[in-house]
Amino acid sequence: MSQLSVAQKLALVGGVTMILAVFVAGWILISPLFLSRTVDEQFPHAARAEVPPGMTRPQVEQQMGDAAQIEKPISEPMPVMPSPIAASSVASSASPIAGSSASPIAASSAAPGKPAGSEPRLTAIGEFDVVDSVHKGQGKAAIFRLPDGSHLLRLEDFRVTNGPDLRVVVTGHVKPTNRQEVHLEPFADLGTLKGNVGSQNYEWPRNVDPARVKTVVIYCRAFGVVFSRAALGSPSR
Repeated sequence: MSQLSVAQKLALVGGVTMILAVFVAGWILISPLFLSRTVDEQFPHAARAEVPPGMTRPQVEQQMGDAAQIEKPISEPMPVMPSPIAASSVASSASPIAGSSASPIAASSAAPGKPAGSEPRLTAIGEFDVVDSVHKGQGKAAIFRLPDGSHLLRLEDFRVTNGPDLRVVVTGHVKPTNRQEVHLEPFADLGTLKGNVGSQNYEWPRNVDPARVKTVVIYCRAFGVVFSRAALGSPSR
């Protein structure tokens, strides 16, 4: 058998290198679809947050339950996760334990005697939806106004189909389906999605008025694909 020439050897090495590069790039793009990353964060400012005047904790729980019922059901099996809302109902008479993961969304009003504005205040909530048979989400998105006047986005009981280059963004469009609609003002990118499963916190940009934002979107920036949306509404509606 004749030996390979230098040119043939170089061509062989180049071909193998190209195949490896394509494989690595493909794995980077596709692997998130088969892998999940769980990130669970505590609500950073208080174990219990203030709800709007005129609402009680049962009313908030009922509202969130009603919202969940009208969302399109997710057809793929989802792991059963204990509801912090239900847990807080059972222990409504107990004092919050430091470091507990009780849901700030379903928290009771501030304790009597506390000055107004001394607790984070829930200002908007929404439920993540199912975009199509592949891109699915569930859980809540909530905006809190903090005592210092800043805002915080909280994803709670959250789960979404994983994917490459996922970002948490907010938009002025009620139900965006493409890149152009996602970027409707007021648009803001709150950063990389920390995990496709779990309860997480995201700092709200100070130059964006949360009252003008319509929807929180889990968005694949690389391909301009919407993975899930949570249309925001007033917690008192």
